[in-house]
Amino acid sequence: MATTYFNDLADDFKTLYETKEDYDAIIITGEEPNIKELQVHSFILRTRSSYFRSAFSSNWAERNNNGHLILKKPNISALVFEIILKYLYCGIVDFQNQNNETILELLFAADELGIQRLIDSVQEFVIKNCHKFLQSNPIKMLDIVICNNSFNELKKISLETFNKNCRDFLRQDPIKLLHFINRHEAFNELKKVSLEIIFENPELLFNSGEFVSLEKDVLALILKRDDLDMKETEIWKQLIKWGVAKHSTFQSDVKKFTSNDFETLEKTLHELIQFVRFHQINGEEFMLEVWPFRNLFPDKLIEDIFRCYLVSNAVPLYHAFPIREGNISIKIDPSIINKRIAL
Repeated sequence: MATTYFNDLADDFKTLYETKEDYDAIIITGEEPNIKELQVHSFILRTRSSYFRSAFSSNWAERNNNGHLILKKPNISALVFEIILKYLYCGIVDFQNQNNETILELLFAADELGIQRLIDSVQEFVIKNCHKFLQSNPIKMLDIVICNNSFNELKKISLETFNKNCRDFLRQDPIKLLHFINRHEAFNELKKVSLEIIFENPELLFNSGEFVSLEKDVLALILKRDDLDMKETEIWKQLIKWGVAKHSTFQSDVKKFTSNDFETLEKTLHELIQFVRFHQINGEEFMLEVWPFRNLFPDKLIEDIFRCYLVSNAVPLYHAFPIREGNISIKIDPSIINKRIAL
């Protein structure tokens, strides 16, 4: 019966990893200003990984003036590469002392380098802690699973977990999350669930400090919906807030707007104003919140709105939409409108 000394062998490899003695290759990791050179032994990496077998082959490898093999990996940080090297030399991976973002970067890097056992190990850990990973960085997590066909099981678990806890994740950063989901067809189901939550709880989006950075196509998607549970006056005020924020030179008081300001704002909001249901705003709120921005609208729309206020059972000719959830149509005494116009 043969005697084995695997522990001794492991200790020797660990010593090589720590001392770098007689290294013959340098891996340049990261980007400025975080570039770092890692000294390695090419024969160990070639033995442990088919990727390095090719990378350090005579057909591909370059050498510096000292004869060391050189491999540049700017897209992988030094921290992540150190974890990979410790695995290749010592067979050790310590997840507990790494933050979630580093572990996700490790998963992506291990896949790029084709280190299957490490991929399986990292993926298993992430799956077991899926909710924590999504909670800490939902966009990065979803980005990794959607951009790589190797993580099918992780993708399945991640999407299921996101659906179950969508409201909590949206509270963290609704703007970036909606932007990300909207760009990927693979997230159509997530998009549906996320928007339904926004429609029922619009404050998640509109009360966000980053609301004004919402992309126009996502905002249009929301404004089109009948089930947005928000008063039309509030929708209008938020739309104006969004549009004005695009132009730093605008005065905060609309009374100080120039004709050029209104023209510029109209161009910014042109594709979105059509989704506002002005006929569902009561007369007093219309005069207080909408009328100061009348220069944004064609005369025919203003006339049509007044006609519907003043004529019983009048049907809108323009911007005729079903009543949106959260809207209450209130008729108002025509004298109030006449008084406001006279001012």
